[in-house]
Amino acid sequence: MLRFIALRLLGALPVLLAVSLISFGVIWFVPGDPVSSLLDASATPEEIRQVRAQLGLDGSPLDQLAAYYGRLLRGDLGQSILLGQPVAEAIIERLPITLALTVLSMAIALSSGIALGVVAAVKRGSRLDQAVMGASLVGLSLPDFWFGLVLVFLFSVALGWLPTGGYVPLTEDPWGWTQSMLLPAFTLGTSQMALVARMTRSSMLEVLGQDYIRTARAKGASPVAVLLRHGLRNALVPVVTVAGLSFGLLLSGAVVVELVFSLPGMGRLIIGGVLRRDYPVIQGGLLFSAAIFVLVNVAVDILYGVLDPKVRARAA
Repeated sequence: MLRFIALRLLGALPVLLAVSLISFGVIWFVPGDPVSSLLDASATPEEIRQVRAQLGLDGSPLDQLAAYYGRLLRGDLGQSILLGQPVAEAIIERLPITLALTVLSMAIALSSGIALGVVAAVKRGSRLDQAVMGASLVGLSLPDFWFGLVLVFLFSVALGWLPTGGYVPLTEDPWGWTQSMLLPAFTLGTSQMALVARMTRSSMLEVLGQDYIRTARAKGASPVAVLLRHGLRNALVPVVTVAGLSFGLLLSGAVVVELVFSLPGMGRLIIGGVLRRDYPVIQGGLLFSAAIFVLVNVAVDILYGVLDPKVRARAA
């Protein structure tokens, strides 16, 4: 299994290299210049040249690429042009908020989606099954920003139960933190909850028709044991794949949700970098997000081995 994990980590290196190249190349196609955000319209050409030299933007693209990879090899993501602090420090400050939002959304999506999918599979063809599948189709179709605004209107403006936005640190007020994260997490997790429900139903229907399920029932196993021990465990293998992809989608979707609910997370940092042409923030944020996504996929591969003995045998 250790060899299996090592090979997966080595396979992730080309992905991170490609992401770093793309993030570096994209900024050359984005209109605008970060120097214009630092200087006013009265700046002289000499002042502009000085600032570009200070920011390392006066060299050729090849020279800047060499300097970029030189910093990465030292573990340096660069200095934010507008924040005036190291990019790694800015990301680490905001990462816990984004990860908390993503993990909460994932927990909502998996717990609710798996439960709804199992119920729909057991009640196949019933009105409950049709209702679950219809609701999941609606959930997949709703844009996050629109659904978030609807939830704000219902639960914050109309009912006054939850705040409209903002963030309360967990260490200062756990209940305030829960209130500030509840609507964003539910907004972000709804679409993936629908996807998990549909995948779980499809996988459960396939598993429940297998010979070993009929054998377990013939041996007198209880319906709950057949459903959970023999059925759900095997049905979760494709669901794990969806969960790994969903985590990446939730991590990227957090950008929009953080803007809607004014959460000071990594998504807002990257968006601010894009709007203000802060190249080190864009590059560092994209590379960091890609690294998290790659690690999640490695964790999914490991979980395959826990759920599927055949994967463990191939790894051995």
